Amino acid sequence: MEEEKLLNCLKRRHSGRDKAVKSPMLESRFDVSGRTLREAINNLRCQGYPICSNQYGYYYALNEAEVTATIKQLNNRIVNIAKARNGLVHAAKQYTDDGQLCLPL
Repeated sequence: MEEEKLLNCLKRRHSGRDKAVKSPMLESRFDVSGRTLREAINNLRCQGYPICSNQYGYYYALNEAEVTATIKQLNNRIVNIAKARNGLVHAAKQYTDDGQLCLPL
């Protein structure tokens, strides 16, 4: 996917949270999968572009408050992923060395 075209589209047509665009619309416009779109969005964010998201879709931030809201959303996701990881670490301790599950009787 040409990330520059995605970036330009978001800047020109979807600046500000009120102009957010849903993922399926962008997927169709650029003929890509949801996964490819998410990877492109992530790459742009990693490069420092203020690509934000909320329940209404993706948008190019117009101000710090919009960026801060997306940062908060990402922080919440990090916490939930850490909780899931910790649960799996705990679950892994229930297995024996031969891979069999050991359940208490």
